[in-house]
Amino acid sequence: TNTTSFEDLINKVVKKRLGFNEPSIGVGDSVMWEEGEGADTDDFMVNLPKMLHALPAGGVGDGVTLSLEDFSQDMELEVLVHHREDFDEEKEPEGFRLGTSLPAPPKPKEDEEGQGVAEEGA
Repeated sequence: TNTTSFEDLINKVVKKRLGFNEPSIGVGDSVMWEEGEGADTDDFMVNLPKMLHALPAGGVGDGVTLSLEDFSQDMELEVLVHHREDFDEEKEPEGFRLGTSLPAPPKPKEDEEGQGVAEEGA
């Protein structure tokens, strides 16, 4: 999210790997990109060179869910972003990995007797 531009996300992930033709991309109620019939892409061009963390609506980082739609193909998808700093250049030369599972939740802490302990704020 610190070294990937929004344009790279659109071209390498959304279009090339996920197969969207005319994507609309948003976070929550904020639309960051639209393509297709009736879309005014000029309004969103300013976002293309930005790094993901610098996008509107607080940026795109670890734990953010992107909403993807492509009305030309009647496709909708939500993508949960999981930020990593390091990648295996042989296995992940594009600098990202697509998966179908969520990261494992943290294990609960145990007290001295092996009993689960609730963490503050949980």
